[in-house]
Amino acid sequence: MGIENEEETEVYIHENTVVWSRGYGEVYWELVKKYICDGPVQQALWFDFDENPNRPACANVMATDKPLGRKIPSLCIVEKSKVTIHTRDGDEYICAVPYEIHRVWPTKFGLIFEKCQTSNPEIPNWFSLYHPLEEIVPVVLRDGVDRDHVNFAKDKKLKFVFTGGNPSICVTYNEDTGLHSIW
Repeated sequence: MGIENEEETEVYIHENTVVWSRGYGEVYWELVKKYICDGPVQQALWFDFDENPNRPACANVMATDKPLGRKIPSLCIVEKSKVTIHTRDGDEYICAVPYEIHRVWPTKFGLIFEKCQTSNPEIPNWFSLYHPLEEIVPVVLRDGVDRDHVNFAKDKKLKFVFTGGNPSICVTYNEDTGLHSIW
């Protein structure tokens, strides 16, 4: 099979415009969709939501190691205080958040929204979204010493460095201590 038969997908961002195109080698490129947003686009990413997520649990209840259900391939467009989710099937979902978004991080079980540090300090730094039809929920962290104790993630010095889906992993960096943590 030659390179001409292999499909490549490209997402291009310029100010408030996102262009999704598809190419087949160097020979043929086509415009799939062009999105015009209300404000400047900060980030665009592909993510497969799960139709019926088997969510990771809080506190002492363990989750299974992979989501269950049909995958929903989606293009997520991040603006200042909302994420617009466009599925490959043509559905569109808007997820408004009560703060300014710094970055969105993909994980095995959904998206994590990291707020800008200039936003309201009373609300947690991170929220998660498992499915576009659900509400965002605050991320809670277990205490390293007392495993039964959980808190909302409000530490401004704790920053995401990396997230991965397989295996499900998050790496954070604490600016005060200089330590990295793997979750």
